[in-house]
Amino acid sequence: MTNKHPSLFSPFMLTEKIKLRNRIVMAPMTTWSANPDGTISEQELEFYKRRSQNVGLVITGCTYVTPSGIGFTHEFAAYDDRFINSLEKLAAAAKSGGAPAILQVFHAGNKAIPELVPNNDVISASASSVKSGDF
Repeated sequence: MTNKHPSLFSPFMLTEKIKLRNRIVMAPMTTWSANPDGTISEQELEFYKRRSQNVGLVITGCTYVTPSGIGFTHEFAAYDDRFINSLEKLAAAAKSGGAPAILQVFHAGNKAIPELVPNNDVISASASSVKSGDF
């Protein structure tokens, strides 16, 4: 088989200190599989372990950074120190294939689901209103 895109599999310097083994990136994907308390589930850890092999970089699905920032059900959280242990497990799973990993941080803004936000207090960067519902 002929490799038509040799640079795809060649190393790449992301920064002066971070060298990727290739240019294949595991794109961020939402799995809707966090535990009800916002911690990473075993199912999600297995997802990252399976998919992080042989890529140059892993970008996780998004994690909400304030209680009002949740954008969908079963999203994992990063807004409090109680999530550190869970996020450490995610980091280990995402990097288990040898690639560096990036945690995608997120706030749903006016697309947050009011029923999931404490006191239905949706916070946004602007006063624009949008219909509630799935993205």
